[in-house]
Amino acid sequence: NAHFNEAENAEMDHAQRTISIWGWTLSIVLVVVWPLLTLPAGVFNKGYWTFWVVLSIIWGLSATIAMVLLPVWDARRSIVGVLTCGSVVLDVPEPVHGGKAVDEERGSPAEISSESRSPKAGVENVVEDSVVVDS
Repeated sequence: NAHFNEAENAEMDHAQRTISIWGWTLSIVLVVVWPLLTLPAGVFNKGYWTFWVVLSIIWGLSATIAMVLLPVWDARRSIVGVLTCGSVVLDVPEPVHGGKAVDEERGSPAEISSESRSPKAGVENVVEDSVVVDS
């Protein structure tokens, strides 16, 4: 149950609009425009067909690798913490918000020291980069 302020809601709305525009545009290009560009070639010869098959395999493998590795890379701090029972802490830069580090306690851009990472009374670090306040 995350509670966001107006700036965070506005930022998430902007991100959703951006993702939707990019997603729909890329879908239309890949599903409609790209196949239309192959129509002038008529019947594909073996070499042209091989080119499109190899290109689609490379595209699919690249997308699969990105979908698997990027979330793992993003969560590396949490993964190492879980696998080592918290005995190893990666020296990963703090998350940035609009180019500045965000002090989660105050919700404003500020420098975050290593002391501010420790849990405070009534606050529990549930997932990296997110804080839930106990009620």
